[in-house]
Amino acid sequence: MKNLLFLVLVLSFPVMVFSQQKVEVVTKQYERRIPFKNGESIEVKGEKANISIEEYNGNEVVLIVTFTARHPEKAIADMELNYMRYTFQNTKTQVQVDNYFVLPKNVKKVNSNLQAELLIQVPKGVSVKTYNYFGTTVIKNVTSGIIASSEYGSLTLENCSGPIKAQTNFSEIKIFNPTYVFILANNSELTISGISGELNFSGENSDINVNASGIIKGSIELKNGDIRLTGLALSKQSFEIVSNNGRIEAPVQLKTVKENNFTKVNHQLNSALPLFKINSSFGKILIL
Repeated sequence: MKNLLFLVLVLSFPVMVFSQQKVEVVTKQYERRIPFKNGESIEVKGEKANISIEEYNGNEVVLIVTFTARHPEKAIADMELNYMRYTFQNTKTQVQVDNYFVLPKNVKKVNSNLQAELLIQVPKGVSVKTYNYFGTTVIKNVTSGIIASSEYGSLTLENCSGPIKAQTNFSEIKIFNPTYVFILANNSELTISGISGELNFSGENSDINVNASGIIKGSIELKNGDIRLTGLALSKQSFEIVSNNGRIEAPVQLKTVKENNFTKVNHQLNSALPLFKINSSFGKILIL
């Protein structure tokens, strides 16, 4: 899956390659602030952008935008740097941030390597929505909920204690220390570390690696892909696991039963214990 994802990113993302010749680098940076109002959210839409969002102790939404153009000829880099734009505005209910590209009508292609970086600081209590296409998104320490979408890129969430909902396609996802996660993923790689709480995942053509730090409930439904689970509290929760045209590798206390193309585990210690369900087709389930 990693090799496939890397190949898709390389083939899909147009990058100019300059050999050994000297490359001129030109940048523009903007910093803006908007006062935060209670109840507001922030919505960030990125295109080929590196987005970083972090909660802080202030009472303003702070945006630092850096545009960079690289080309052997400085005049071309200077000109094409102006193709990158951004907006930062406040509506009645949310703060909106986005970056985009505007090419003159007579321009058919971009000759420079263009890069946009959005660094955003949000006050406590702000829920975050992000959409990024062909870029990276990193969100840290947000406590009021996240809705994130990534296509042909990567998404990393660190120490975000509110509910997390994510949708991805051809992306790499890393989530650290969550308590509630709901994910729809296709053609993606997902790693969740230190989860204790609820996990719900549905996807195709993806691999998922989960390390639990406590009891988890919810479900995983996956078609075409592998599931790897570690750190599960086998004596403190129940499991229902079904593999269709795949296989299950699990500790001996999780007894497997084979019925035609299906392999099943029904580990019901107590009806009052949290239940975690796994339904997989055409893949391996590994429980360590």
